Amino acid sequence: MSVTTHDYGSGSARARTHSVEIAGVAWPLYKLQALMTFLVVGLAVGVGTTSAVAAVWVATIASVAVWLTQRARHRRR
Repeated sequence: MSVTTHDYGSGSARARTHSVEIAGVAWPLYKLQALMTFLVVGLAVGVGTTSAVAAVWVATIASVAVWLTQRARHRRR
């Protein structure tokens, strides 16, 4: 049996994303945007409807939409 390895090095096709360092760990910016979207939308819907269930569902849908679209935009670069 033989094993073949490949070193991609610095010429990798992997996309570089903008990141923010929090506690020594680099977080991709799109993850923080999704988190902030969840908090803002959840708070707004929660105050507007006084329903925790509606707030969590709407905030989750909004944050997943932000996460997926921003991740796709960052990967395309």
